[in-house]
Amino acid sequence: MWRKSSANIITKVVEEGFVGVCLEWGVFKHRCVILNVYSKCDLDGQRRLWEKIVVLKREMGTKLGVF
Repeated sequence: MWRKSSANIITKVVEEGFVGVCLEWGVFKHRCVILNVYSKCDLDGQRRLWEKIVVLKREMGTKLGVF
């Protein structure tokens, strides 16, 4: 699935609790986002993390035309 020849990374994000990349993938250069989330077990920390992810989604969607 992952070959350098079939994907171009547009941007990457490394934050506390998640790592993500936005890339153009495949022959048709579809833009997609892959996000790996790792979270602490406390509920308040998880809520803050998901709020941060929602804000990032809005920002990336506006800038990059994804989501």
